[in-house]
Amino acid sequence: MKSIAIIGLGYVGLPLALQFARSGCRVLGLDIDPAKTDALNAGRSYIAHVPAEAVAAQRAAGLLEAATDFSRVAECDSILLCVPTPLSAHRDPDLSCVLENGRAIAPHLASGTLVVLESTTYPGTIDTDLRQVLELGSGMTAGIDFHLAFSPEREDPGNPDSKVATIPKVVGDLSPACLEKALALYRHAITALGLAYKANVDDDRESPTYKLIEKLEARGATVNYHDPHLPVIPRTREHAQYSGRVSVSEISPDYDLILLSTAHDGYREHDFSSDAIPLVDTRNAVRPARRPAKYSKA
Repeated sequence: MKSIAIIGLGYVGLPLALQFARSGCRVLGLDIDPAKTDALNAGRSYIAHVPAEAVAAQRAAGLLEAATDFSRVAECDSILLCVPTPLSAHRDPDLSCVLENGRAIAPHLASGTLVVLESTTYPGTIDTDLRQVLELGSGMTAGIDFHLAFSPEREDPGNPDSKVATIPKVVGDLSPACLEKALALYRHAITALGLAYKANVDDDRESPTYKLIEKLEARGATVNYHDPHLPVIPRTREHAQYSGRVSVSEISPDYDLILLSTAHDGYREHDFSSDAIPLVDTRNAVRPARRPAKYSKA
């Protein structure tokens, strides 16, 4: 299960926290205002267009908690900064809140954590100001030891037709690995295991995996693939749009779904039993003892 810390529980952070909780993520909301955190933990809302019932439902499900202790970001896989960036006297975004909160969380960053800036600001903020603060306070390097991305909030308070779940997200990143982490957080992310036509070969001709990827992406999913026999998709006449796409380096639990489409020996031997995400096995390849709790044959 994904665990997400959302810093700043105002008009942007609270709806986002509820949406992630509704999606099945464990959410820790952090704010310097104890009145907000106390209200949320009691199942109450302090924002007019956010109903108390929505807060109470996620509290009852055990998926939403609020706190003022920023060191608890160490418990989470991803950290989203949703703090104010009001315009300064020079009409530039005031980044003082962003940088202050960056300093607060930096000492508690764990290796591999994803940090996303959601606050409205100018391009380049994550590559300069915020990056410097996080690297200095953590002793780690962005893009190598932890992931850093920018996805500006799209909240529209007062608009009854604006729903967090249906608003398209724009994501900027420092590296391909950062982008992969951020996309896995925001979208229905699927990894397809096996691109080869048959097990243990590097021949992708007539592979049904291409058709599966095409159908899933047409429905809005982000699809990556993993295949040690085909680390890079070659150019083909039938699937030229996938040419050059690179296999992910490992079978990661950072996705919403794993789709096993080629029965390579490595997949037959892989132990999925501790994974919390669903596995759809189209080849009946995984032995019962190695299957996760959410397992389906197709």
